[in-house]
Amino acid sequence: MSEVTLGKISSTPDAEGKHSLRCPKCGNAFNAAIQKDDKSDELLPVTCTKCGHSGDPKHFIVAAQQDAVSDLAKDYVASELKKTFDGKSLNINIKL
Repeated sequence: MSEVTLGKISSTPDAEGKHSLRCPKCGNAFNAAIQKDDKSDELLPVTCTKCGHSGDPKHFIVAAQQDAVSDLAKDYVASELKKTFDGKSLNINIKL
């Protein structure tokens, strides 16, 4: 099977410098700034606004981007199935 690139998923901050995040523990979606320590240049922990879970911002970004990745994958599968069945309308519910 060949490799397929479906799109690019990134975390771009809004006008206030906040990223769309999702808590990997409770699933709460929220916006927060991701900051670095001035001395060590390491990312500072992010804290969930609902459950208080605190951790590496990368884990919060990854959780938030899973929905976008799932949507890309579903669209790709639907497109490939449509090609396979000569564009016929299919009533398929794809769950990932």
